[in-house]
Amino acid sequence: MGLLRLWWAGVRKPVTAFDLLGTWAAPAWGLAAVFIRYTITAVLYCLPMYLMGRHPFLPSRLTFLPSDERYFLAETFFLPFVGLAIFLLGTAVAYVAIRLTGRRVDYDQIVNIGGLAAIVTVPFVLIWDWVMVLAGGWNVVVAAFSHSGFLLWGAGLVGTGYRRILGLPAAGAYALALGVAILSGPVLAGLVAR
Repeated sequence: MGLLRLWWAGVRKPVTAFDLLGTWAAPAWGLAAVFIRYTITAVLYCLPMYLMGRHPFLPSRLTFLPSDERYFLAETFFLPFVGLAIFLLGTAVAYVAIRLTGRRVDYDQIVNIGGLAAIVTVPFVLIWDWVMVLAGGWNVVVAAFSHSGFLLWGAGLVGTGYRRILGLPAAGAYALALGVAILSGPVLAGLVAR
């Protein structure tokens, strides 16, 4: 099954997608999916925002970067790497939390689960962002609320993967996925806020 078919299964039938994902190469596939997700965002959001002369919503937290339109140019290059690093921290937190319960799990599978969630949601996030930008309604409040919804969707996908691939009980799987999303989402937003 190709990447597009797995993506479509993830959109329509997440349970089926995670059943199929369990047979894919881990962690190579998950790492590639997350890198692709952030590269797509960098090229289809950050670069056009730079070319349009847009400024980030909030001042840069990275003091060496100016808070003008050049921020988006810089973000085009660093977002794939920062996004991947924060993703790896989140998957490490999930791994440690699961191991603390006494369960044996494969860290590589946790990476693949997160990779599928990342690649499934990205087209919808980008479409939403661009509709809001072009409609003139894109601001920090709209971004915070709408991206919280996407974060919850991604956490639901990850929870489904934890259940199907790792065999975690439903309550624990979804609670862990939500906790990791809440921890890692704001970290990413805080570092590369726009």
